[in-house]
Amino acid sequence: MPPLAASACGSKPPTCWPNFGRERYDLLLVFFYLQRELFSRMTAALKPGGLIVYKTYTREHENFARFGLEHPMFFLEPNELLNAFPGLRILHYRETLREKGVAELVAWKQPA
Repeated sequence: MPPLAASACGSKPPTCWPNFGRERYDLLLVFFYLQRELFSRMTAALKPGGLIVYKTYTREHENFARFGLEHPMFFLEPNELLNAFPGLRILHYRETLREKGVAELVAWKQPA
């Protein structure tokens, strides 16, 4: 088994976002970060057989948040994450409306 290589990309500054590469990662984990123009780059960066695990806020979160995110660009619309990765097989998808307002997805890039 090859050694595990990991990269961490924060949002300030997003130094590694533009350089995802192609078929480079077995696993992409994204939690509570939303930059829609990266969806296609993430798909391209996955190796065949790779997974994306993604969880972030939906518009419903506005009903529960007491502080923090306010701008609509930071919230997913209903089913937006479900449709964000065409070509990937959705293994798990759920939107939670109570207490948080989040969407979560696990998607798999099938080998050719």
